[in-house]
Amino acid sequence: ATAGTTYFVRVSGYSGQSGDFDLDVRCEVPCEAVPISPGITSGSTVGAPSTGSATCGGSANSPDAIYSLTVEEDCTLEASTCGSGYDTVLSVHSDCPPTQGNQIICNDDSCSLQSAVSVEATAGTTYFVRVSGYSGQSVEGVASAGDFDLDVRCEVPCEAVPISPGITSGSTVGAPSTGSATCGGSANSPDAIYSLTVEEDCTLEASTCGSGYDTVLSVHSDCPPTQGNQIICNDDSCSLQSAVSVEATAGTTYFVRVSGYSGQSGDFDLDVRCAAPPQVPGFELLGRNDEGLLNYRHIQTRILFILLPGGSFQMGSPEGEPNRLADEGPSHTVTLSPFLIAKYEVRQFEYEAVMNANPSRFTGSPLLPVENVSWWDLHADNGFLARTGLSLPTEAQWEYAARGGASTAFSFGSACNAATCDACATANVFMWWCGNSGSSTHVVGTKQPNPFGLHDMHGNVAEWCEDWYDPEFYSHPAATQLDPVSTLGTGAGGGAGVLGPDRLVWVHRGGSYATNARGCRSASRGRLGYTRSRAHIGFRPVKPLGARGGF
Repeated sequence: ATAGTTYFVRVSGYSGQSGDFDLDVRCEVPCEAVPISPGITSGSTVGAPSTGSATCGGSANSPDAIYSLTVEEDCTLEASTCGSGYDTVLSVHSDCPPTQGNQIICNDDSCSLQSAVSVEATAGTTYFVRVSGYSGQSVEGVASAGDFDLDVRCEVPCEAVPISPGITSGSTVGAPSTGSATCGGSANSPDAIYSLTVEEDCTLEASTCGSGYDTVLSVHSDCPPTQGNQIICNDDSCSLQSAVSVEATAGTTYFVRVSGYSGQSGDFDLDVRCAAPPQVPGFELLGRNDEGLLNYRHIQTRILFILLPGGSFQMGSPEGEPNRLADEGPSHTVTLSPFLIAKYEVRQFEYEAVMNANPSRFTGSPLLPVENVSWWDLHADNGFLARTGLSLPTEAQWEYAARGGASTAFSFGSACNAATCDACATANVFMWWCGNSGSSTHVVGTKQPNPFGLHDMHGNVAEWCEDWYDPEFYSHPAATQLDPVSTLGTGAGGGAGVLGPDRLVWVHRGGSYATNARGCRSASRGRLGYTRSRAHIGFRPVKPLGARGGF
């Protein structure tokens, strides 16, 4: 029909017949669908005509916008207006103009006042998506036309490769991106997807360590892997490769996605193991913390510990870190065996229960950290460590724990790295230091933990370490051995060490309530004669689970 023309419709009957009838007359406007590709398309129905129809949301006559999409392969076609600016109705149709007769699916209010639909789509088929509004008129002040973001995706059926525990070699070179994850800029990276069904409760460990490119590794509860079903994601746990662990339940299928940093691809070896949580003599297994690490309780002292998996990290401060000191370098790679470390600095009631004494200067709460105890007090034949079977952390163990996987000056970033006590809101969230402490210790655990779930690694009280202080130890070959520790006579200076008033000086780490921000950094090294005690120095014990040198 041509605009402005009058047409005459005659209704009659076959061979002279007559009767009652319903005459349905419509004027179908030619379909003008906008071709789109998968992704987000912004649009508006303000001032638009109603060119189609759908069955839900009273949207039959609503202003609308019509889009067409031809899928290239069999997939789940997902469309959403979630988060848009008005009360939308969303429908998918097999033809254009969209009608109730060719409608495949329609939705109103899947996500608040917006809509989402999904259709099993066939390769080579064109689908028409209609965006319209509720009831076609203003309802209680909510407009039926407005601005929207239409997110259309074509999710390819998940093709995860079943694997068993062991090493699987693969490659992402030339592979598509079939999943997504939250870390390492890997959302759209080429990937490989594997599935593993565990037969018994275990710690599911996956690693690409030693592979040939910069990998990102994630574990998911469903396939295809998405950020929504992600359980854990890791980038650069071991050099440029990744490792993750998940507490797995018997009979459950997990999906492991291997991808690359910011779109990279390459060859890899995926090592997947299902290990029962280690049983540590003298400790009770409690489960996992919010960070996914195993928690234990030392049966004798009731002190809480966190199991750190070990691995490789960069120890010391890089040359460009502001306010660094010479003894913090050179930065070097250290590899550690797994070890348990106390969640908190040892509290006064815990120390007193073992030693029947409290040497602390600051009292008033049994939850304050014990302090004013020397390195030698702890190591004496009848000292705390001998009575409990625990150890002090090496410098390497302490710094690995303090960093919590971060390479910045603090586990929470690099802000407030100054040799002053000037106020710093960021630091105040995580540590007691000279900028907020009021010149005293505070109850442990009142500041936010680091990414491993450890409290007060920065500030409150400094913490004794096992190591003899050698300012040049990081340049010594022993510094890069497995589980390194600086012992008397192994230093780069030929064993001369640092000869203070006590002739023997040992390391403490982390800074304290009396320390400026610079002294609380992860790489900062403090030292004191081993027989001396101070009100700003306490300790945090460990239980090594691998080979380690000692005093």
